[in-house]
Amino acid sequence: MLKKRLGKRSLFSGCLFLAICCWASLAMATTLNPGDFTCALCGQKFSDQILGSCSTGGRDSEFRSRYLGMSPWPYFVHTCPHCHFTNNSHKANFSEPEKKNIQKYLKEYCRKHNCSQLDLSQKYEILAHTQELRGVPPLKVADAYLKAAWMADDEKNRIAAQRFRQQAIRRFARVLEGREVKEDLLPNLTYLVGELHRRTGNFTEALQWFARVQAPQPWLAALVKQQRELAAQHNADRAGMPSHD
Repeated sequence: MLKKRLGKRSLFSGCLFLAICCWASLAMATTLNPGDFTCALCGQKFSDQILGSCSTGGRDSEFRSRYLGMSPWPYFVHTCPHCHFTNNSHKANFSEPEKKNIQKYLKEYCRKHNCSQLDLSQKYEILAHTQELRGVPPLKVADAYLKAAWMADDEKNRIAAQRFRQQAIRRFARVLEGREVKEDLLPNLTYLVGELHRRTGNFTEALQWFARVQAPQPWLAALVKQQRELAAQHNADRAGMPSHD
């Protein structure tokens, strides 16, 4: 009788453990769905995978989200295989001058690069540059360049990552100089410019920007302190978020 009870308990525990593992794997899963698009630039129809869901597991010192399971970054953007215009949704509208400028840019870009096999960082670069040609606010353009830098990091392309961070710095700084951002975002954005300078090896500039941060939250104050120490040590490596009380 005792053996039967123990056997049932073991079976129940095993089933419970399996259920928890299955639930956890589902919670961590990045799911994809098929999607159909009409290119906002050339009008050609194409298919691509659309992100269904994903789960995050914290952020790093550049506010890059860490995702659980398969990376969703390739599915935040969609590139037309005909003209190579890259957009988040392909629901953009263009004036004729914008359309001609973008077509000219893509033609020149594809003359220099193999657009039939674009790296993910190049897709985000195209997104950033075409957004700027369309007159999209510089904060969004800077964000696209920052994502291009992250993708270049993943591709082990240090030169491209440096270049994209420098492009992001210019536009984030422009936003701050023009006060084109909500007051509650100023500390985070000021810190981020400093961190991008640190990651590109501009340690003097990084320290100057860190000194400007008015950190209202303990987590940001701890982050600024950590990154300021790294900049003082001339350390440009990627860093995680610090623990704080």
